[in-house]
Amino acid sequence: MNYYTLGDFPGAYAADASTNWWKMSNDVRSVGSLLTWGVLFITQALSMAGILNDVNVMAWMYLIPFWMIMNMLSEMVSFWGRETAFSYYGDDATKVIAIATADAHKGEMLVWCATASATMLNLWINHEAWWKGQIKMMDEETREKFMMEGDDDEEMMFRKFYIGF
Repeated sequence: MNYYTLGDFPGAYAADASTNWWKMSNDVRSVGSLLTWGVLFITQALSMAGILNDVNVMAWMYLIPFWMIMNMLSEMVSFWGRETAFSYYGDDATKVIAIATADAHKGEMLVWCATASATMLNLWINHEAWWKGQIKMMDEETREKFMMEGDDDEEMMFRKFYIGF
């Protein structure tokens, strides 16, 4: 419960108590991640049971970009907090809480950027096998909704549906 108290102290971002940008950036990231990965867990489990395969594909198609946007917004808030704390420290070098808060932002920005990059790399590496598995689990009627006219190749179908060309 005390993890973000460093950002609550007067002297972290301003002379008096102000917005805790560190906590806010992680709140944005947490909400986006819990919503995204919670829904994707449920839809993937249903898809593995043979229920709502098409909904699962659509969920992945829309929620992964949503998750990326939420991470970007979180990084922007964290960057703003770091710059605010660092500029406050620049005005008065005795404000050690401000530089500690700026360092906390910097560390988390690097860690979360690496984490999101690793997650996306893992998804990219496994996308083709996942896509082919999803198509095979669909019934014929649902599969036809995802097939483009004249396309027999599953890879071409994936590219047109997921990438857009």
